[in-house]
Amino acid sequence: MNMLGGGGLSTFSIFALGVSPYITASIVMQLLSADVIPPLARLNKQGNKGRVKVEKITRLVAIFIAILQAIAISMAMISSGYVEVNGMSSGGQ
Repeated sequence: MNMLGGGGLSTFSIFALGVSPYITASIVMQLLSADVIPPLARLNKQGNKGRVKVEKITRLVAIFIAILQAIAISMAMISSGYVEVNGMSSGGQ
């Protein structure tokens, strides 16, 4: 499993997530700014100044998504036994 993940399982960190949280945040922001959330749509239509603000919001959303993904991956790795917590296996042994 570690070989398939590019070695990321043995040295897991938030940086092991790569660019996927940013890509996800960018897609979410594009969908929400398509007249779903009117203030975002207005920012997109303001030209370069509005796009800069949308990019800042996208980065903040990406950080939030990265934190959520890191927690989810950590919990999945602990529950599957890939990671030991406090020197004990999480399998209840």
